[in-house]
Amino acid sequence: MGKGLDDVDLPYGYFPDDDPTKTPPFVWRTAASLLYSNWLNFCVYQETPFDLTKMKPLQINKRSPK
Repeated sequence: MGKGLDDVDLPYGYFPDDDPTKTPPFVWRTAASLLYSNWLNFCVYQETPFDLTKMKPLQINKRSPK
């Protein structure tokens, strides 16, 4: 398999026909996408405290035209 991993058994059923020269199927895209979106929703959006009444007004510095 390369990179010094010759003594490791191939994962059963990972490669088509258990042939490591063939590209493994990419079947976990949906699960990975769902995992990431759930993490993003919970850890970022649900756990972030937002109190809009405590926000300072945005101050815009206007520059004079050159």
